[in-house]
Amino acid sequence: MKCVILYDTKAVEGLKTGWGFSCLVEHNMKKILFDTGGDGGILMHNMNALGIKPEEINILFLSHEHYDHVGGVGELLKHTENEMIAFIPASFSGSMKQLISEHAKLVEVHGAKEIADGVYTTGELGSWLKEQSLVLKTNKGNVVITGCSHPGLDHIIDKAREFGEVYGVIG
Repeated sequence: MKCVILYDTKAVEGLKTGWGFSCLVEHNMKKILFDTGGDGGILMHNMNALGIKPEEINILFLSHEHYDHVGGVGELLKHTENEMIAFIPASFSGSMKQLISEHAKLVEVHGAKEIADGVYTTGELGSWLKEQSLVLKTNKGNVVITGCSHPGLDHIIDKAREFGEVYGVIG
């Protein structure tokens, strides 16, 4: 498993910063983009600086519909040439679902499930704001990638344990 932070309030030299979060995960021959940060221009700049091509992304995984996690979706999708699969909480707005479905195969997530070999979603968690987290099976245990953890990190980790012991958390 390899994880590269693409968007954050702190960055290495040559990358731009912004309010929000995004990372690219390479796991079991899949490239998974977790969230898109708050600004598509910053996301695309950082991807370009790191040599990451949007058309190489297999899976777009969005944690929740706050701008600092989905603000770069529109710009990213303008640059994709393949039809990636987008896993989003079913509670997303109709306008966001429409935007994504024009460029990607949209999968609305309700409950926890495997989405690729060794890759899981916790499903929608929380009451007032639904959020999903990514769970990756590694040889040391599961690694959880989370957005803001609105449902509470304890609830997210409890759900992730349904897929095995948790080794680490990123987010």
